Amino acid sequence: MEIVISIGAKLSEYTVTPIARQLGYLFYYQSNLENLRTQVQKLKDAKERLEHSIDEAKRNGEEIEADVLNWISRVDRISDQTLNLLTAEDQGKTRCFSARLFPNLVQRNKLSRKAKTLAIEVGSENQNAGGFNKVSYLPFIESSVFDVKGYVAFQSRMSTINQIMEALRNPNLEMIGVYGMGGVGKTMLSKEVAKQAKEQMLFSKVIIVTVTQSPNVENIQQEIAEQLSLKLEQKTKAARADRLRYRLRQEKKILVILDDIWEKLELEDIGIYFGNDRNKYKILLTSRSEDVLHNDMGVEQNFLVGVLSEREAANLFNSIAGDTIKNLAIQPLASKIVNECGGLPIAIATVANALRNKSPPVWNNALQELRASNYCTGNFIQTVTEARVFRRSKTNFLRLRKKGRG
Repeated sequence: MEIVISIGAKLSEYTVTPIARQLGYLFYYQSNLENLRTQVQKLKDAKERLEHSIDEAKRNGEEIEADVLNWISRVDRISDQTLNLLTAEDQGKTRCFSARLFPNLVQRNKLSRKAKTLAIEVGSENQNAGGFNKVSYLPFIESSVFDVKGYVAFQSRMSTINQIMEALRNPNLEMIGVYGMGGVGKTMLSKEVAKQAKEQMLFSKVIIVTVTQSPNVENIQQEIAEQLSLKLEQKTKAARADRLRYRLRQEKKILVILDDIWEKLELEDIGIYFGNDRNKYKILLTSRSEDVLHNDMGVEQNFLVGVLSEREAANLFNSIAGDTIKNLAIQPLASKIVNECGGLPIAIATVANALRNKSPPVWNNALQELRASNYCTGNFIQTVTEARVFRRSKTNFLRLRKKGRG
């Protein structure tokens, strides 16, 4: 008797239960479809709200989190499936009168089953809609300071760059210095070093900040923070330094370049301090004074950036001045003007641009101006006074360009 009961139970499990389930799909056909429509509308509303946040984030230049994009993709897929199902249901309604009186039970069963399955999936995505910690993030934007447009790979500088790159690879060096007179090209060289360091993947981040003669700690902190995509909301310098220090130490390996240092600068006050993590960072400083680097900043190895050779200076000048230099009356003047520039790239570029397409009299006046102002002598803009001379002379040469004679 027990065997008979057991067999009957099994038969019921494999026959009655499935039949009841299929009948249930038919019985709840309308409610399954209506529930699906309701769930899908909720999902559409949730997607629309999220898309508002996405649009706002994109307007602010932010990137969208991957899980948010994946959710949007899943919602679009589910929406397409739902549309196909409901379209099939609507097509069934528009058939002939007899078809409506005697509906296709197999088709209804199939649609009801799909509607119930989809409704469960849609309900799950509705729950996920509010589970995002955040929609977007500020991407790391490579600073424009790495733009070395106009950089010329002078042969006399190649050995210096190679030595600096080797020093950056040296695990025993923390601070490296680059020095030379004003206008010699330290900034351009340091940017080229930064570019090569990035290309060779020596560092996960490279930061360049200009310090200037009157350094402002808050401004330096802000520049570093922006290059790290970090918001500094702290009010005091000390609190901002702590925040920067914490953020910098999160990088696998970082190069910080502080350009144009005139006097001792307390790096810890800025937030540049890595403790014992010697292999995680390098600091490269540029200055006009080797004493500032060695004595005040404690730099371990310094590299001199010297003036251009005569040939390099002439080639740079000629490349900027253009076809004007072919004028036989101008060539001897050009040679003397280049000599007055003392091998300084910034002086050569400024003068050559000013004299481009000008007549011989203008070139002659420029030569006299250079000699009278002592524009490009040996210690070019080493002092504040000479810096003023440089700015004044540069203005004069720009004025020459506007005259447009010849």
